[in-house]
Amino acid sequence: MIPESLIMSMLPPVEFGQYLSVGTSKRTHSPAIYFDIKDDFENEYFDLINAAEQCVPHSDGMVKHSIYVSIYRVLEHISVEMINNLYVTT
Repeated sequence: MIPESLIMSMLPPVEFGQYLSVGTSKRTHSPAIYFDIKDDFENEYFDLINAAEQCVPHSDGMVKHSIYVSIYRVLEHISVEMINNLYVTT
């Protein structure tokens, strides 16, 4: 939600929050508010199939941290019923 984007990740929610807030050498870091979406979420606005195909472990077995599905008009395309839990990390 901060910034508004839809990200697919293989990390569990708490580890994903640590990744977002602490960052890596490749990306910025800051506090974040985010939520996980139900596994059966579908919406033709997003290319979820392509994102899922990219969200696979690296060749060394390390999980994929993030695939940016969309960074524009995300929240208006996700119904409240599809939201599981809300997380806040600093």
